[in-house]
Amino acid sequence: MSVTATLTIDCSNYSDKIFDIILLFNKIGWTFVDGKMHYSLFDNNDVDFHYEDLSYERLEEIITARQNAGKLTAVRLYNSKLQAGFDLAADSTKEIILWIDMDRKTINGSRYTDASFYIINTVGELNKIDWKVEYFKFEEY
Repeated sequence: MSVTATLTIDCSNYSDKIFDIILLFNKIGWTFVDGKMHYSLFDNNDVDFHYEDLSYERLEEIITARQNAGKLTAVRLYNSKLQAGFDLAADSTKEIILWIDMDRKTINGSRYTDASFYIINTVGELNKIDWKVEYFKFEEY
């Protein structure tokens, strides 16, 4: 049985730009795999997946244009030190959704996601730097 887990963080008091949030996650160790950017564009029921060697400037242009249009965009981030990853998805900074799926950490090898691992290594790390998280929620279904 497959498990889906999400960690949703309200980042609106940090910035109103999704790209700033991506840079914030980069600062705490969640970066692009092998320097190539995985991103997904969601339009209605269609998903357009991309895996490209883009500059940060070009990725910022893509994400900003989509955010201005109110469209959901996701980028895949990975922490090689922790050997875990997720897709950071958003159409605004009010709800940054981390779709936890890549090398998902579980509780003692069970089907249940180790929520504390993700909270400590995202929310906890964000609280150690320039910005304090005021709201987050973890869900698994």
